[in-house]
Amino acid sequence: MLQRAVALGSWAGAGERAVTAKGVLRRQDVPAAAAVIGVKCPPALRSAADLRDLHIAWCAAIGAGLLTVAGGKAAGGPALGDWPPDDTGLLEAWLKGFFAVSVGVGGGQRDMGRGFLVLVLALLTVLRDEEVPAARGLL
Repeated sequence: MLQRAVALGSWAGAGERAVTAKGVLRRQDVPAAAAVIGVKCPPALRSAADLRDLHIAWCAAIGAGLLTVAGGKAAGGPALGDWPPDDTGLLEAWLKGFFAVSVGVGGGQRDMGRGFLVLVLALLTVLRDEEVPAARGLL
């Protein structure tokens, strides 16, 4: 998740990427952004938010401070300059990104409360196991 978020933050650069009123990339910029993170872009797309892998990376990048969206433009975020952080900073960035993805993909519910905390703790418990499955097997 964070690898793609870093790629998007770097791609956005110094703020020359225009975004829509909802803060997502314009349709014409989606193929380039998708290519940066290694995702295939379908020929017909209504919104950048409809390309799930791109939307997840976009939300994670904003949450982790790797991307900022303001004034109709996207730019590399403040965390990008010090990337990669130390272990503590990396965990903090991952948690912020994970929360932002949960909010962005989950319909905008901002106070996820105890349920979100339980989900994160369960995930960290599973990841602690030496024989944790990778990729889709983790689900």
